[in-house]
Parts: sequence; C-alpha cells; structure tokens
Amino acid sequence: MSNYTQTTFFTPKDSLPAGNPAKTIFGAAYDVEFGNIAIAIASKLDGADSSPVFTSTVSITAAGSNSTSSLDLNSALPLILFDNTSASANTGQWQMFAGTTGFTLRSTNDAYSTQLNQINIMRPSGLTVTEIQFGNTTDNAGYQFLGTGVFSTGGTAEIGGSLTVAGSSTLTGDVVINAIGAGSGAYSLELSSTLPMVNWVDTGAPTDNGKWQMFSGAGTWTLRSTNDAFTVQTNAINVVRASAEAITTMQFGNATDNPGYQFLGTGGLSSGGLITGGSNILIASSTTLANGAGSSTGTLTNAPAAGNPTKWVEINDNGTTRKIPAW
Repeated sequence: MSNYTQTTFFTPKDSLPAGNPAKTIFGAAYDVEFGNIAIAIASKLDGADSSPVFTSTVSITAAGSNSTSSLDLNSALPLILFDNTSASANTGQWQMFAGTTGFTLRSTNDAYSTQLNQINIMRPSGLTVTEIQFGNTTDNAGYQFLGTGVFSTGGTAEIGGSLTVAGSSTLTGDVVINAIGAGSGAYSLELSSTLPMVNWVDTGAPTDNGKWQMFSGAGTWTLRSTNDAFTVQTNAINVVRASAEAITTMQFGNATDNPGYQFLGTGGLSSGGLITGGSNILIASSTTLANGAGSSTGTLTNAPAAGNPTKWVEINDNGTTRKIPAW
C-alpha cells in the first residue's frame, strides 16, 4: 500500500504578484496530483469491501493487552482460513474459528464442503473450559508427543482408543482406558519395548517398601519387589515360558527371602501332579489337628515290609512335631 504524496503546492501561488508566470496554474499540474491520488486510493483497502484480498504480507503493529487486541474478528462466526496454495488438492486448507460453545481448528477440502475438527475447546458458558478434544471419530489419528519433555496431568486422563508414548509420561491423576479388547489378539493396553515394564510406586509407603515392578522378559513374566533406587530387586512371582504359549514353570517366592505361602480361603489345594517340598517336614498345619481317637484296639498285621518302619515322616501339627511310620 502507498500513501498520497503531493507534488505541486498551490497555496504559495496566491501570494505571487499579478503577471508572475509562476502564478498561472496549468492543467498538467492537476493531472500529476490527481494521478498521485488515484495511485494511493487504488492501493488502499476499501472499508466497504466485505471480502478484501491481500496479495502481499500484512503487518499489524498495534500491540494488544489484556483488554485490547491487535486484531478483532467480529461476526456471528469469526473465522480465519489458512490456504496453502502450494499444497496438493484438498490438503492445504485449514479453518480456525470461534463458535457459540467453543474454539475450533479444523481441516477442510478445497471446496469448503467437508470439514473435520482436529482441536476443539469446549466452553459452553462463562470462562470455564469443560473439555479439550483432539481429533475426531472419522480420522482416528495417532497422537504423538515428540519431544523429550514429560506429559503430566493433574486430573483424569481418559483414553478411548490407542495411545502411543515414545518417551516418559507422568500422570498425577487417574487414567481410564475405555477401549475393551475382544478376541485372542486384542488388548486394551500394550507395552512394547525390549523390556516392557510397569512400576508401581506407593508414595506413602516407608523407605524401600512401596515399589513393585511387573515386566515381560525373554520367555518370562515377573512380578518383583524393588528398593526405592531400583538397584535391588527380588522376584515374587516368575512364570517361565520355554516356547510358544506353553508354560513350563510357575515360581513363587525366591531362595533369599524364603517367604511363607498362604492360601487364606477355606477351599482345598489340589494338584494334578506332584507337590515337591524343599524341607524335611512333609506338611505343616497352622491349626492343631483333631485327635480322631476311638475305643478300638489297633493292630498292624499288613505292613508293606517285615520289621520296623524305615522312615518316620514328620508333620508339623501347629508347632508340635508328629511322626508317621513308613516302610
């Protein structure tokens, strides 16, 4: 845009004496001035033009503040169109606008007949933002956080589809995954790496007592305890899979802690194979065994071998050692 610059100044001619040749105004001087005016007007935006077209860069130098703006868009649907003229067909048009219930960035085709929301900020009333929506149910786009920074939330993170996290993600609120897997190969949450692992950290636990790890190794699945520095771990459950889906061993506990194994319900413990123990006591009871005595005289005439028993098998009767004869 250009501004009008005056070439001939006519007022000084009024003070010249009669007969002075410079006092005469010629038509050529008017032509120059009117030409300058025409050029300036043609380069300016017409205030009555509802659809101005700018063919060069527009600079807005007015600084905005909390109560004023550098650019106001006032209409029933204030909208900015981004048109990349070098883009392929139906890939270069974007719209950003404020609606009655929110603020939206959406993609559009070149004919402006089809649009898809990509970012939608919902504000039904007042200043309160109730939802920030990413994507739509048509594209089902992937959402990527490409930097090395941490993604954090102070509320609930609700995931309706697939979430891929390439780096570290820290959530300080609840995470709800609504995608329900179906079928033998389906899943609601997938951890994919050379050592996929989940850490449980109880921030209210005593030192070295609140952290657990669950991970998948080469042919194993393990739940283990760990100290706070993650330098010392002890397996609690270890499931070994030699090949394919076949489970060969399920290990409980470890040889360092030697924990007790308790089945707290009243149901029975059954096994289709052998139950092998590492102690010289066959079995132990946490409650005193019933006496079961009767009034009959006992006899033993059908021992499996002649002579005295070759073994006296110990059982722990709630702290009392009892022995069963065996040949």
